[in-house]
Amino acid sequence: MQDALRWLRENAFTQLGFEPSAIAVVGNSAGGYLALLAGSREPALQAVVSFYGYGDIQANWSSSPSPFYLQKPTVPKELADQLITRRTLAESSIQQRFGLYLYYRQQGIWTQEVTGLDLVQDKEELDLLCPAQVVDDSFPPTMLLHGEDDQDVPCEQSIGMARRLQSAGVEHTLLTLSGEDHLFDMQLDKENVRQAFAQVLEFLRRHLV
Repeated sequence: MQDALRWLRENAFTQLGFEPSAIAVVGNSAGGYLALLAGSREPALQAVVSFYGYGDIQANWSSSPSPFYLQKPTVPKELADQLITRRTLAESSIQQRFGLYLYYRQQGIWTQEVTGLDLVQDKEELDLLCPAQVVDDSFPPTMLLHGEDDQDVPCEQSIGMARRLQSAGVEHTLLTLSGEDHLFDMQLDKENVRQAFAQVLEFLRRHLV
């Protein structure tokens, strides 16, 4: 992530035609988490936009069995083990990746498996991977968007992140969408979603100057 931002700053003007000072990071879900993590490590960013990202990967939502995913067909450990191959997971099919994700969420071991860290013994290292734990007044202006009925990443993750930003005196905007679930931003036929995107664009225009 930091290498990518370094490349972008070095090549922004010559290859892409914009000023290297005018960089924001935007992402949804895991990408929203990475955007927040970038904000915690790259204070020179002009803005951060997180669509239903998460600031705390040590919280119960990710480190305990998910009630929502426990309603899905149970993924046996034997199948999950078969889904782990020498092939880079990011290059695998969505079915393979989701199968592992479903197993980890059902078992409540997603954080441990993704990071390779123990929730108790490695807490200090995990804190550094939780944007909400390392917010200070150098954090870039941030916009958080979340569906109130999100069954994958609880809306409380964005609400809690907003509280941390508020405490640190960081300019931020929190927009929660009533009745919306995960991936609400894919439903561009909805007026409330279009309005949310309009607010994102206005937020970015205000800060990318």
